[in-house]
Amino acid sequence: MKRSAVSALARFSLVATLALLGGEGISQSSIEAENVRSAEDAARQYYEQLGYSIIGRRGVSVRIAETDLNNDGQKDALIHVESLDTCGTAGCDLLIVSSDSAGNWTVVNAVSGTWLPIGILPEASNGWQDIRVSIGPDVAQPHRRLRFDGRYSPELNVINLAPVVANTEGQILLR
Repeated sequence: MKRSAVSALARFSLVATLALLGGEGISQSSIEAENVRSAEDAARQYYEQLGYSIIGRRGVSVRIAETDLNNDGQKDALIHVESLDTCGTAGCDLLIVSSDSAGNWTVVNAVSGTWLPIGILPEASNGWQDIRVSIGPDVAQPHRRLRFDGRYSPELNVINLAPVVANTEGQILLR
């Protein structure tokens, strides 16, 4: 089996195991750290805690869009990471990252199975703007809404079941 296939299988197994235990990925409290001074550093730390050293590595595409998702006056970020370790046939990882008033960044959560474009919608859920994601180029209704309920999560943790949004809705931040 190729290294990328083994790596993807190991990543899938980790996420599936954590989902069965009641969470998706690493919880926010376990990845918080002081002096994480940028959204990219928060993403790097998140993946290192999963056993991957991918941010900054050759062949990895990292797209970052900063915006204020929770209307607290602090920067937040949407980070789309494309690599052999973070993508599969369903799409790639989207990290939602938030900063505090001291300038420290934390990963709010990660959503796998996303494609570009990604943006924000005018509606909010629990004080955080809804996020528009794409779920693939060959899907009849490819744009979905992610709502915040303590984390951004699709319905039943299956992104294909998230509510559909129109192609023209929202502001695109990542292409």
